[in-house]
Amino acid sequence: YRQVTTSGAAILAFSFAIPIIAPRLEFFVDLVGEDQARGLLYSLDTPHGLQEALELARYVDVEAMRRSCQLYSENLHWNNIARQHAAVYHHCSDRILP
Repeated sequence: YRQVTTSGAAILAFSFAIPIIAPRLEFFVDLVGEDQARGLLYSLDTPHGLQEALELARYVDVEAMRRSCQLYSENLHWNNIARQHAAVYHHCSDRILP
């Protein structure tokens, strides 16, 4: 990736509780977390950034990352998204209707 605004592959990985390794781009920083709880980030400006991230992956707490990925993906479940939409509509209708 050189530019990205979404990543279905990353979300799919999280749904299987799989952490990711991704370039340090804004979307992935938000997705992985600044603390890298759901994966590892590497700099595109570093010649061997990906290789270094792959080597670092051998030493991280993968089980903790897997749990974080699972929790993140559970928040994206359609039932949760539907409840959030309903809450927005309810909030808006309270402001519009007397």
